[in-house]
Amino acid sequence: MINPGCTVDRNASVFCVLEMFHTGLRHRDIFAAVSDRWSDPRARLLTGARRAEAKTTALGALELPEDPDDLLARHTADLDAAWRAVSDGIVPDGPVSIDADGRLHVVRDDARDTPPSLIDLRNRAGAMLPGVDLPEVILEVMTEYPAFAGAFTAVSGGNTRLADLHVSIAALLTVVASHGRKRPVSDSAEGGAVRALA
Repeated sequence: MINPGCTVDRNASVFCVLEMFHTGLRHRDIFAAVSDRWSDPRARLLTGARRAEAKTTALGALELPEDPDDLLARHTADLDAAWRAVSDGIVPDGPVSIDADGRLHVVRDDARDTPPSLIDLRNRAGAMLPGVDLPEVILEVMTEYPAFAGAFTAVSGGNTRLADLHVSIAALLTVVASHGRKRPVSDSAEGGAVRALA
């Protein structure tokens, strides 16, 4: 940046260089040699005899030919045939259409009726399942494996002062398993704490 007095604004120049440097890192135009994230990914590629050995092993495991031209030609022909088959199935005023921008649109299908056999299967499977709330199952499993709750530590590294930490953990696991649904998931005594958090 040049001031009217034809002098360089040092602070602006520093920020300009830093911005260009960061842009170069993100675009992989420049690299940091000792960085895992910003290093040159090509520097880790195998070369020479190690590359030839790895290539032979990889091609054999994947059942791929060394010369890919024929394979790519076959895949190109398959893809072209698939596109043509889809194109032939698109008819005017049909369930599939393409707008002026080239976007594909599909008419929504009407939902099918649930077959009676599926309803019967759901009812029978539901009758076989025990009437246990999810938090109760989690708390029972945590009782069988006491080290599970002990594996949870504070971000600060200190020990928790909560006497019922296992209930809070069960509550969080229940909310995650329930995808954050906003309705009661338990009516039991210990589950009450879970229900309040869910």
